[in-house]
Amino acid sequence: MKIIITFIVLFSLQLLAQPWQYDFGTATGSFTTSNSSSTTFLPTPPAGNGFVYLGSAGGRFDLVNPGGSDSELQITASSLQSSGNINKFSVSDYSSGTTFSIGFNIKFSCGATDDGKGYFFIGDGTYFTSDVRYVGTHLFTGIRWKKESSNLFVEMQILNPNGNNYEPISPGVNLDLDTEYFVELYGNNSGSTKDYNYNGIQTLSSYSYDLWIDGTITSVENRPRSLLTMNDGDPIDSYMILAENSTSNQLIVIVDDFIYSNQLEDGLLGTSGAIAGTVSTNGTGLEGVEVELTDADGFAIPGIDPILTNGDGSYLFAELDPADYQVGIIVPLGYGLDPLNVNPALVTVLPGETAVADFHLEEVSLSNTARGRYYWKKQFKLHLIGRGHRAKETEAELLSYIEGVHQHYTPHFNIFEGLTTFGDWKDVLRFRWRPSNRLERAKAQVAALILNFTSMKISQNEIVTYDNRTAGDVLTYCSVLISNPDATRYELRLAKRLARKVNWHQMIGAGIVPDGGILYKGLMENIDWSFGSPTDYTLSQNYPNPFNPSTTIQYQIPQSGYVTLKVYDVLGNEVASLVDEMKQQGNYQVSFDASALSSGMYLYHLIANDFVQTKKMMLMK
Repeated sequence: MKIIITFIVLFSLQLLAQPWQYDFGTATGSFTTSNSSSTTFLPTPPAGNGFVYLGSAGGRFDLVNPGGSDSELQITASSLQSSGNINKFSVSDYSSGTTFSIGFNIKFSCGATDDGKGYFFIGDGTYFTSDVRYVGTHLFTGIRWKKESSNLFVEMQILNPNGNNYEPISPGVNLDLDTEYFVELYGNNSGSTKDYNYNGIQTLSSYSYDLWIDGTITSVENRPRSLLTMNDGDPIDSYMILAENSTSNQLIVIVDDFIYSNQLEDGLLGTSGAIAGTVSTNGTGLEGVEVELTDADGFAIPGIDPILTNGDGSYLFAELDPADYQVGIIVPLGYGLDPLNVNPALVTVLPGETAVADFHLEEVSLSNTARGRYYWKKQFKLHLIGRGHRAKETEAELLSYIEGVHQHYTPHFNIFEGLTTFGDWKDVLRFRWRPSNRLERAKAQVAALILNFTSMKISQNEIVTYDNRTAGDVLTYCSVLISNPDATRYELRLAKRLARKVNWHQMIGAGIVPDGGILYKGLMENIDWSFGSPTDYTLSQNYPNPFNPSTTIQYQIPQSGYVTLKVYDVLGNEVASLVDEMKQQGNYQVSFDASALSSGMYLYHLIANDFVQTKKMMLMK
């Protein structure tokens, strides 16, 4: 194999700057030491300027991976209740703002007869990075989850404006134990009202906030802030989760997937992300390319199947858990990847964000070393009779070629679906001269053609006709012809002749082979070989031409409009009306049956919007 045109694949990855997020990676472990402002137990904030603090006295912290794509932090509250016994996780000094949006997942676990309290605080100040429980003048607001032994639920309460007491939320919210909830706060610490879009436009008064749980607002809108009284408009830049105390160390606060923005975000903050991108060549998207998503180690993810690129070459994996993933494509025949091996590519998904992975491909052009049907039959036969040392192709190479047929070709045409052994392929490549075996003779030449492709002896992009049709076009056309159970003798003979010409390095005349396409490994049931929406008006030469008694006419229109396609004799008399109706933008083909007409020259005439074109065709009976 000789590559005479170098190809390049480019990969781009873009991540949006906001919102800022913090989660707990995929590590596991425990932390039970004294209060600490420096620990390797938790990952550092991805923004690079955050400060993570753990305080532990009498309780503990555990990073636990429950089998998903990332870990969660479990904080066990101490049974001691003195002011120095705190179990606090806090993050401080990230991007600040006088407005903010914050969301996180939280769950509580506790013994049936035990009680305990957990807190969330958000505000400003260095006390978020110390062993002090909290200082009221630095708190914008706080939430308390209270578990009482007489109740098997958690009662949510919220810090009242004086900053010293908690009061139940009105209307009341009772949460179930061992159930994950998504909590969101939208706050405004400025002197003017602010709007955000959440199930409609929500308006926040100055120095107030809204609380949402699982997408439902749970507090009276525009609750006043607490004791952040140092200066009006002080920025918010710190938050903490505090497990204060519990009976017999039974209360566990479980948190994950914090997402924060220093502005009022529109819509649900959410904890999921997405991966999107395009697969293209020369600025044109490629439709039907299979894209696969796996975990960071390359293992399949339950519930996430491979997808195909759309008509514009785009793809999207939505609702992904924040984590590292691998995204890759099945490279189409006729294209290639660059030697830097960026397929699959490692992509990081952050909560509420879309990572972008684009794949830009170049066509591969090979020196044409295609071999004929007899060559391929001999290669399989030599290995079958124990003389493989005399073969030009090794056993391993032949097996890889067969695999390539079933990877790229069989998903579209089942002509060779059951051929898996060397004996199978030797038999299909045999030439039978009896007239009743026209189909087998056509299959033999097409089998040799697809083996030339999968062995990279010829590129599907190789120009093989005088009107610039490619070898891939020929393969498609021949495959369509021999897949038709009602194929005529002429069509079977044509398929054999066209495939043989490509295998023998012979050029094919113009006006015979229609537009085809490059084969992909894909899951599509209906093949659109046009790679997307047309950009020009085109009326193709009918095929076959000459014909008897039927032929196919293809046309494409880049804009919707009224289309007429009619057939005339050489005297200008209309003999058939094939199309006379509104058509959407797209690619079309129509069959013309001339059984009732006499031999001779005919004209077919297309009118589509302002486009008018006429072509000739020959009926020979």
